[in-house]
Amino acid sequence: MKLLRLKTGLAVTLFASLLGVAASQVTPNWKMLCIILANIFSSWILFLFRDWQYAPQDISIQADDMQNPIAAGIIKLNTAKLLLLVLVGITITLYAIPGTKTLITGLALLAIIFILNWRKLGLQKIFHLKTSPYNWLVNAFFCLLGSLGLADELNQFSMLAIAFVVLIMLYISLIDQARQGKSARTLRRLNIISAICLSLASIIGIMLFIIFELLPYWVTGLSLILMAIMVVPQTLERFRAKEKPLFENDLLRVAFFRSGALGLMVHFLVPLIYSLFIK
Repeated sequence: MKLLRLKTGLAVTLFASLLGVAASQVTPNWKMLCIILANIFSSWILFLFRDWQYAPQDISIQADDMQNPIAAGIIKLNTAKLLLLVLVGITITLYAIPGTKTLITGLALLAIIFILNWRKLGLQKIFHLKTSPYNWLVNAFFCLLGSLGLADELNQFSMLAIAFVVLIMLYISLIDQARQGKSARTLRRLNIISAICLSLASIIGIMLFIIFELLPYWVTGLSLILMAIMVVPQTLERFRAKEKPLFENDLLRVAFFRSGALGLMVHFLVPLIYSLFIK
């Protein structure tokens, strides 16, 4: 579980994938399940391959909360490699089931994951890949595949959904980079760009969920209620302890993706359950 980052990656993957499915405006079918599973496995491949590549570097870091289970000795390198091969085979098969477009797009995603994380290529020195600033690209593919798995062509909702995911992930990446002790000039530039990304994401979100009503209002409302339940108690606790609320910290980020993923899951499960009872 630590190797596959179930706590940190699953909610984001589900959110991006299911948003793409909803944007396709096509009645969900068995293809949706193939794409969702393939996207989840792709995110696992990302974490697994990255840990493998960075294990020699991370093993020199003495830390009590070592995030890399290969470097920490929790799992052997050969076991990780075997698991990686199995996951790649299953993922490619799942991407191939819905059709040629999803297969080609899925293969492109896997190629990007391997190229960007391959330490011998030296790209991490240029893009600072350990901070994962390219997560916007991976999750954009998840959203794209969610739409392509059901629809032959991308519609305006799919394009807006992909843009929404890209801007949200870019905002998170920029905030993470700003928290790494940059120079005053770089920090100012990062803050300006992150503010632009958040503003554009908010505009697109209003268009998608309020103006165009991509999801029923009760689903959007449910997601907001779930987010409040996750955020408010911890925020009040910090107020009682006379500590500053961590609005810009991981609390809001985790709550946003988890509540969004849960809301989208309910959106797709309710019609299914209703149809079963009707029959």
